[in-house]
Amino acid sequence: RDLLPPTDAAFDARVQRHHHVSTTKKPAASKQISPGKAVLRAIMDPLRAGPFAVLAKAVDTRSQIRVVVRRKSTIRGSVVGLPKAFDRHMNVYLVDAVETYMPRSATRVQRKYGPPTTRYFGKLLIRGDNVVLVHVVASPMAPAGEPRRGAE
Repeated sequence: RDLLPPTDAAFDARVQRHHHVSTTKKPAASKQISPGKAVLRAIMDPLRAGPFAVLAKAVDTRSQIRVVVRRKSTIRGSVVGLPKAFDRHMNVYLVDAVETYMPRSATRVQRKYGPPTTRYFGKLLIRGDNVVLVHVVASPMAPAGEPRRGAE
């Protein structure tokens, strides 16, 4: 109907022609967020209250956290790292993570443990089923000359 002349009885002035090519420039966004980060934010935003508030604050302030992980019926060890993302199942994505655990002996009958073993992971995803405890280990980097909280 937008192609009809204005004198036609079927002409409707409320219908306008859409131009697919814009002649005006849109203002550039000041800060672009990658699609991956936008998805992670959409997952984490509803979880900013209750028990997940500790993780949300650690992600926002870039604080190190310690995650205590379990075996089938005992504590396996702990992982310290910088959290990047988490979800409602307590799956936690850590960067620069260091795991310390007690390896079991080769025979299951003895149930003896060896000395603590430490491993480094650049990126690590901990499944929420294995998480026992999460707590903040260190706050973000303090200005020069001031010690970080928890690093006495």
